[in-house]
Amino acid sequence: MRTFAYFALSVRGFACGVGATVLRSIRIETATVGAICESLELLRDANGNLPPGLECLGKPLLGCEESLYALASLLENVKSSTLLRMTWPTMDRRARGLLDDLTRHKSSV
Repeated sequence: MRTFAYFALSVRGFACGVGATVLRSIRIETATVGAICESLELLRDANGNLPPGLECLGKPLLGCEESLYALASLLENVKSSTLLRMTWPTMDRRARGLLDDLTRHKSSV
């Protein structure tokens, strides 16, 4: 999925001191979810369907995608570490909640 690769690249530049732990966690979760999705893409048939035993993964994968889109939109307007330092206090709680959601969905996969 392009979402995972795009999001991993967009988060890579934000390794400043403010919120660095959460941002590192987001990068790690994004990378692992991306690897899982890439592996699942290899298992899809010509019609894009997962094998019969793996169909139940649809909801957790959708949850991962929704969490990633929400994280991406949260960080979308932050283009510099200075802006991140200024806006992080208001973004921190939301980012941690979305990270928890992503981790929960990933563990279901």
